[in-house]
Order: sequence, then C-alpha cells, then structure tokens
Amino acid sequence: MGKTTEHESIAVGKKRERQDSVLISDAETYLPPTPQSIRKKFPETLPASTESTPTRKKRVKRVPLKYRPEKNTILEVHDVTQTLSDEPEKVGFLYHALINSQRIIVVNGAGVSVASGIPDFRSSKGIFSKYGGSSGKDLFDINLFRSSDKIQQFTSMIRDLSSLVERSKPSKFHHFINELAKTSNLLRVYTQNIDCLELQCPDLETKSPLPSKAPFPNVIQLHGNIKQVSCTKCHINYPLGPNFSAKMSCPECIELDNVRELVGKRTLGHGILKPKIILYNEHHPDGEAIGAISEMDLKSRPDCLIVAGTSLKIPGVKRMVKEFAKAVKSCKGCVIWLNKEPPSTSIINYIENMDLIVVADCDSIPDLVSSYKDKYINKSVKTSTPQIKIDMLNTCKI
Repeated sequence: MGKTTEHESIAVGKKRERQDSVLISDAETYLPPTPQSIRKKFPETLPASTESTPTRKKRVKRVPLKYRPEKNTILEVHDVTQTLSDEPEKVGFLYHALINSQRIIVVNGAGVSVASGIPDFRSSKGIFSKYGGSSGKDLFDINLFRSSDKIQQFTSMIRDLSSLVERSKPSKFHHFINELAKTSNLLRVYTQNIDCLELQCPDLETKSPLPSKAPFPNVIQLHGNIKQVSCTKCHINYPLGPNFSAKMSCPECIELDNVRELVGKRTLGHGILKPKIILYNEHHPDGEAIGAISEMDLKSRPDCLIVAGTSLKIPGVKRMVKEFAKAVKSCKGCVIWLNKEPPSTSIINYIENMDLIVVADCDSIPDLVSSYKDKYINKSVKTSTPQIKIDMLNTCKI
C-alpha cells in the first residue's frame, strides 16, 4: 500500500469526527434491533381508525353567543325534561358551547367511562377501595415492583381491569366526542383514562409512542394505556395478555442476550414487562411530546374547554386545565365543567375561568343537547326564523 499523504489524513480525520458526532447524538435513542417476526406480531401503533390526523373542514363563521352565565354558575341535571323547563338559558349556553364552538379541547377522566361498566377510582365503589388502596399512590407507584406482596395485588388489579376493558363498549359521551371529531369541531382529547374506549370510535385515534412532530393524533393518553406492556430496558411494546404477570421477563432482551452469548459477547441483562400505564415516580416516555402538543394547542386559539368526569386530583393535569382555560377565555370562548360532583372550592379558585359547572352524569349530556335542539332550535326553524344559523343544527346522534 502507498503512503497516506498529509491531506488525505486530515480528510479521514474529519470523516471520523462526523461519524463520531452522529453516534453520540443517536446514543440516547438507540434500541436493540427487533427481529422482523416480532415486529409483525406486535405492532407499535395501537389499533385506530386511521393513522393520520383527520383533514379539517373549512371553518364557517361563528354563531354569536347571546347569553353567558355568571362565572362559576351551577347547572344541576337530574331529569332532562325538567332541566330544560327550569333552566333554558343555561342549557342554551351549554348547547352553544358544544355545538357552535370550532376548536374544542376535552380533558376527561374516569367518570366518562362509568356508563361503560368501568368503575372510577376514588368513589366508595371505585378501584382504590376494591383493592385496599386509599389513593393512587398505594396502587400505582413504580416502587411496587420492589415489594413482592404489593406486586401480586398490582398484578390482580391489572388482570381484572384488562378483562373488564375488553368487555366494555364506548359510552354515549364517547360517541358524542366522536361526533365533534367527525364534524372537525374537536381540536384534541386529553384523556387520563387507560381503557382506550375512545379508540373504538371511528373518528378518534392515537399513536404509541406519540410522534415528535405534527401531524399529531386527536387523542392524547396522558397516563398511558392498559392494552400494552412495555419492557423496562429496551422499551419494546407487546399486547397485554390475560396471563400477565408483573415479573415477566422481556423476550426481546432474552433473545438479544442469547445471540450475544453465541458470538462470545457478554450479556446485557433483560428488563421486565410492565403495563404501559404511567405510574407515580416514573419517567413519562411521552412527556416531551405531550408538552409540544399542548403548547401547539394553546397557540391554536381554542374556543371551548370541556373538563369531564374528573376531580382534577393530578397536579400536572390540573395545571394543564388552568392553562387551557386561560387560553379559551382569551378568545372569548366557553369553559365547561362536567361531573357528578361539583369542583372543590380550591379547584374553582385555581382554574379561575369556569363559565358553567354542570353537575350531571356525563351520559346525560348528549340527551340534554338533543332535547334542547328539538324543543328550541328545530321549533324556531319550523316557525321561520331565518337568523338561526344552519350549523347550529349539527349535533350528536347516538
């Protein structure tokens, strides 16, 4: 071989520097290679109606708001017909907010899935009381994996909850939110639920893991999902099966170690399979993506916020709702609280910008909206009131 000139040595050195910089930048995101057979059997993306964000329709002129209740006004709904008769203005405001708003953000919790047969967490008959936990930290803490006694309790709870989810169907309220997505009036759903019931609706979808760049799905799972397990070491996803155990070793890690042994390399060890739900004291793998999506939504001029089926006990979600409410009010939009229980005084003072507090079952809202339309909107159209805008007639059909 001939001698390498000084010019060639410099060129080779620069090439190596570029290669080293690429390796360093990729080091944090490197995952062991996944065999093709496993990739095909266990897809990374959750089942959904579509893989891309729905194309939004051309915006129409907003219908002017004729009545806004005083701040933190309460609307109790025990009987739909009686409520329509007693509180037509408040129901009219709710109707306007849900039907005429064009960039709606929904933040929901366990209360929207109760009608589907899935218990909530904090009530007297909720999940916490059934499994002996007084709070989420007792049953959903990453440190459970260090206790042999508590891990068995955790395994039983996950198996039971997974079995219940498999038998459940979306509620009326889920279908109502799907209608908002279908008419392109929905900006985003931020769900605290892990049951994936939204994904059974044709116009609601998510991705796992969340993409780092747009387009983003219209459902964001803040606390993960119970449909999958994830390796604590290599982060590969698998479906959560009926025989789940919290001490199951990752087959991907095991296969990689077997290959390394065959070629005379040291093994790297293997992780365990954990449900892909976000536990207390655990790093959120989609945290940065959720931050980017919520920041984009704050800049999108949302005109309605619906906080449904949650008591806002999680500090991060509570802060998110506060920021969304502030953005909505800056656009002269509507902020609606919807739950069986009214918010605590501390929540009211913290959020500051709630227009209407609806104390009702979430599943009663589609019926209330439909009944208001039949009694007031359709009646007005029949008696020839041309000022009624045609888009006020768009509503959910359950």
